[in-house]
Amino acid sequence: MVLAALLVSLIVPAWWLLVGGSNAAPTAPQLFPIETWRAALADDDASLRPAEIRLVEVGSDVAPRIAAQAGAFKANWRTSYGGFQVVTPQGSIFIDAGIDAEISDIMARSPDTSRFDQQAYDALLSGMERARHILLTHAHRDHVIAVARHPRPANIAPQLRLNPAQKFGLGFHSKGGVLPPELAAVASSIGKGLTRIAPGVLVSPAQGHSPGSQVVFVTLQSGTEFLFIGDIVWAISNIEDLKIRPRLTQVVVFDPNEDRTAIKQQVRALSDLSMAAPDLIFLPAHDRDHLIGLTEAGTIAMVMSD
Repeated sequence: MVLAALLVSLIVPAWWLLVGGSNAAPTAPQLFPIETWRAALADDDASLRPAEIRLVEVGSDVAPRIAAQAGAFKANWRTSYGGFQVVTPQGSIFIDAGIDAEISDIMARSPDTSRFDQQAYDALLSGMERARHILLTHAHRDHVIAVARHPRPANIAPQLRLNPAQKFGLGFHSKGGVLPPELAAVASSIGKGLTRIAPGVLVSPAQGHSPGSQVVFVTLQSGTEFLFIGDIVWAISNIEDLKIRPRLTQVVVFDPNEDRTAIKQQVRALSDLSMAAPDLIFLPAHDRDHLIGLTEAGTIAMVMSD
């Protein structure tokens, strides 16, 4: 009897932390209104839309899949760190800004699994200086370091397009917790609704993972559509299996915690969107297997140049 009680006292909290309460919402409002997005970009000159998308990977690691998806006890999850370069005739648009060597060491699961590419990070820093726009899906450290700690902040400040919550959060990740004056002076230029950034590119609010989270919708000259979903999920399997991250990940990793109710709705809405627009390509920030698969298929490139 005592042993049974002890087992229950261990199993119940473990189930609550690793499995329980992690199903996507049974239904969700149309949180990702693709027809509205398409209409907002319909009059764009197709020749000025982006030509291609490139993955800029500065690091990677391996972790148990349970960290990314509640109840997924089998196998590992390969995570990618970096950002994306959206190549347009009028100049590149960068989405997210990776990690540096210091943050890579802090976040590394182990020296055997973690990898950081200083050359790629340096290329990211210089590429952002030549960019037309720099966007963030949200302001967590693994998405902003090349902005918050850029060695030449004056050279990227004019390109930054931030919403107010991202502007506020950026300072927490700069050296000493204080933004360089050039970045501190950047005004928020993305509001609460849809914001068209360039021909074929717009952002749409998606609060939940963080107060300033947003998605980026891109239509290429070819007509191929992409949705950059940041960290709504860490793996495409979250959407396929209708599962969010376990509570344990949220307790250990996030401060403040993400809005689980909002994420459950967003995962359901992404699943609905995948059925309504089956050719739409999701780009989660960290699902390395998914991203590498897209590069191998030629859907995106894993290179970076002018």
